[in-house]
Amino acid sequence: MSSPSSSIKLSVLIPCADEGKRILEVLQGLKDALGSINHEVLVICDDPKDLTLPVLEDFKATYPQLIPLLNSTHPGVRGAVEVGLQAMRGRYVLLTVADDPGAAAIVAEMVRLLDAGYDLVNPTRYALGGAVHGGETINKLCSRWGNACFRILVPGAMTDATCGIKMLRREVLRKVRWTSHRGWTFVFELAVLALEQDFKIAEVPLVSYNRVGGNSHFGIGRVFAYAKIFFWGAAILWKKKLHA
Repeated sequence: MSSPSSSIKLSVLIPCADEGKRILEVLQGLKDALGSINHEVLVICDDPKDLTLPVLEDFKATYPQLIPLLNSTHPGVRGAVEVGLQAMRGRYVLLTVADDPGAAAIVAEMVRLLDAGYDLVNPTRYALGGAVHGGETINKLCSRWGNACFRILVPGAMTDATCGIKMLRREVLRKVRWTSHRGWTFVFELAVLALEQDFKIAEVPLVSYNRVGGNSHFGIGRVFAYAKIFFWGAAILWKKKLHA
């Protein structure tokens, strides 16, 4: 990671692949919500020919906190996040997605909770006040029931551990080393590691707006990747409980 800037409080990291103009709703929402918070927004693309890059350059004229980056490591979400983590300068980091504007409505509250002493703030679609709009029914069922079953197996776990939106303190993020490399599965692993290391965790309700354009990459391979973390996470957290 870059050395933290004394003036930048929050770094927002957004992996992106061919979102084009669809990303503008997310960026405008963040711009409006973070007006009073010193921040930077790093959007990381894999391909120098990504259709989103010219859109970002145009929007940057009215949003100087926006910083487009190229993923120079391995392609995919994890590589993009690693590039963003190396470049970020904020004391807090928000991991979020390029195709769901829901985070903008809760980002100020997430910052407030970190200011209050929490280590990680996890948005939840599955607690009171949370909701999911749009998206494929099978994907939503897998997510909802997977999280519910994980919470049954691991009492005290987050209600939405697989949510791709998370905010952490910079120094806390240094303590976790995830290994998952398939899509957004690493955020589930991050949640498990946070529980294992006794991070102080808060949850806030999230109203999520699922993808209505572009290409969804959710498939059977990703289901198995999540399942692997599910059983590994349940095992290590029960082991921790038994040895407490």
